Amino acid sequence: MDPSRCVHSIVERVCSETYGVILYQEQVMSIAVLMAGYSLGQADNLRKAMGKKSREVMQENREPFVEGAMARGTDAGIAARVFEQIAEFAEYAFNKSHSAAYAVLAYQTAYLKVHHPVEFLAALLTCDRDDTDRVVRYISEARSSGIEVLGPDINESQADFTVVERPGVGGRRSPVAGAIRFGLSAVKGVGGAAIDAIVEARTEGPFTDLFDFCGRVDMRRVNRSVLEALIKAGAFDGTSVPVGVSRATLLANLDRAIEFGRARRRDREAGQQGLFDLLDGGGSAPAGGSAAAFAQSDEWDEMKLLRLERDSIGAYLSGHPLHRYEDDVRRYASAVAAEVEDKPIGTTVCVGGMVEGLQERLSRKTGRRTAVFHLEDLTGAVETFVPPQALDRFEAVLRSGRPVLCTGKVESSVFRDAAGGQDGDDESVRFVLTEARTFAEVRQERTRVVRIRVDAASLDDRGLARLRSTLEANRGPCPAYLHITVPNRGETVVALPERCRVDPTDDLIAAVARDFGPGRIELA
Repeated sequence: MDPSRCVHSIVERVCSETYGVILYQEQVMSIAVLMAGYSLGQADNLRKAMGKKSREVMQENREPFVEGAMARGTDAGIAARVFEQIAEFAEYAFNKSHSAAYAVLAYQTAYLKVHHPVEFLAALLTCDRDDTDRVVRYISEARSSGIEVLGPDINESQADFTVVERPGVGGRRSPVAGAIRFGLSAVKGVGGAAIDAIVEARTEGPFTDLFDFCGRVDMRRVNRSVLEALIKAGAFDGTSVPVGVSRATLLANLDRAIEFGRARRRDREAGQQGLFDLLDGGGSAPAGGSAAAFAQSDEWDEMKLLRLERDSIGAYLSGHPLHRYEDDVRRYASAVAAEVEDKPIGTTVCVGGMVEGLQERLSRKTGRRTAVFHLEDLTGAVETFVPPQALDRFEAVLRSGRPVLCTGKVESSVFRDAAGGQDGDDESVRFVLTEARTFAEVRQERTRVVRIRVDAASLDDRGLARLRSTLEANRGPCPAYLHITVPNRGETVVALPERCRVDPTDDLIAAVARDFGPGRIELA
């Protein structure tokens, strides 16, 4: 029989139910038995190698497979080509029962995601609450689907992520019914005993402020570190923000609130009632629910607030450091973090994000310092390896705590291991850093012209004075053009004089946005 017809006959016989397409490991076992003369035991060993994705064992089978096929009348070239296809298939092969189970699970999860997206994502967040990368990815997916993810709240959060109703604009229901409330168990440092104590205490009614919380919750189960984590995570914002009390002020008053709670507990155990209990039937703290109860403190800047929030819950919820750099990200980045793993090996990309979890290591090969961190943006995070030469040049930038634009190559983990990183057989994708710059540096290096767009109505004497002050405070090398818009009539472009050249700093962009509205500056 012609060898090619022999191979076709065997494959057709084995895979007739799939019209010649190999889908399962059992089919490969049958091909090995019928085409190469394998025993059932040898075929099962081949299946095990496929299941473990063992390239070494697969290659050990190459010669026996080809020789066995040749002994049965198959051309050597055809036999080698069939084995190569089997080896390639082994990268993603499953047995039939495993594949069936995966198909059922895929159907169920797809149905839930389409018909119950809020509940589905809430369940995913609960299951993976300890995996920061996945939490960030799920939050990004929720937001892109129009699902709001709300921060933890002492009056609404349960242990797990839960679905809560949220009205749309003007009282109408939003297109996606409900929002996801962050679970207290996902706040770092908040254990089950503390959560139980909080849920038990609020059965008496919602907490009015930090003092009320400490006065009613069992402070033996909710210690200072738990309270700090809750404050930094924004869990008290629902009671404090409406009365003008910041997270910084809450933290500054924490010792007073804890002492108040301990005193209330001592009084209860002694069978006594305090003055406030007598006046309002078991009320809260001094001036409960108002800013008057708190000694005011200096507010944190936005970057510190967001950093502490992320440290507590593993994600940015109330904002993101990249939001103010979104124009820069669109202008200078060529990919987002979630796309890097899908790029071909060897591709060079630029990704903007925050440096999270920077860890230094020593290269076993050279003895020089290397580093690993996660580069996180609004879509997720990508693991980034920093070779010795890049760490020497850009360490200050990576440790600045500011959003950075990272240029690097997409490589497999083999590159990182060769450079002295961790051991490991997996070949997952790594982003290998070649350059890092803060967005402020990139903007200054690449901006040639600054264009400021304002409405004519805003350029009264006061508006002109503000603009002049802003330009004087941000003098630099870039020519500036003022675009004055008259509604329904057109636009006039004015080249500002030499003395009005500017530096495209964060301060310039923030000042123009504050005085004339966001999106008024164009950099070219």
